[in-house]
Amino acid sequence: MTKLYIKMTVQQIKQLLAQELANPTFGLTQRFLVVHRILYEEDLPVILRIVETAVGFVTAYLAVEKHRFYLATGIDTTAAKIIWVNTEDFHDIWLRATSEELTSAQMLMLTSLTPIRQYTKGDIRRKSINHSHSAIYFQPDQQPDTFENHLCNLLDLLEQDVEGIQALAVQTECVIRVASYFHNGNGMLGGHFIDAPTLKRISNLAVSIDFDLYAEGNSYLNE
Repeated sequence: MTKLYIKMTVQQIKQLLAQELANPTFGLTQRFLVVHRILYEEDLPVILRIVETAVGFVTAYLAVEKHRFYLATGIDTTAAKIIWVNTEDFHDIWLRATSEELTSAQMLMLTSLTPIRQYTKGDIRRKSINHSHSAIYFQPDQQPDTFENHLCNLLDLLEQDVEGIQALAVQTECVIRVASYFHNGNGMLGGHFIDAPTLKRISNLAVSIDFDLYAEGNSYLNE
């Protein structure tokens, strides 16, 4: 069944975006398409995700060829009109607990959460190289979204077992890892903002947070 976003179907949203890409009405669309290509399937742009942001409004995330970041568009679905265009960074956010003394099985005994990945010190990593520590990773489903939403989604997951994560933080190195890939359009990458309530949530879990920021893609012309 075709999903309906207020008054537009996914197919109608794709067609609207295809029109903007073929004949840009926004300056950023035009500048972006000079230096990058949007991924297409069956003559329509590939939409990785559509998010309802308010009644009658959605954000659509378009796939960019050979890059992690997205071209994002805001759409008024009642008027069937694009209201803004911008690039959106790719964010990969997870919790990693590591230990040189405990095995991954011993670490998992401290929490009821299910890891997405685990290994124990001594396990073969690649080409006969062994891991120098044990580790377990926790991460919710990853979809195109803002940094703030990604972080809150991870905290929602971890807070399903606050005592377990706190115990991990005592016995292991427990760190929220953030890897963000920005479009290097004009050299101004921006940064991340964490509000006070979110900082309190991180503090309550007794975990640290670490950032790796990457710039990729082509610069806009004349920048």
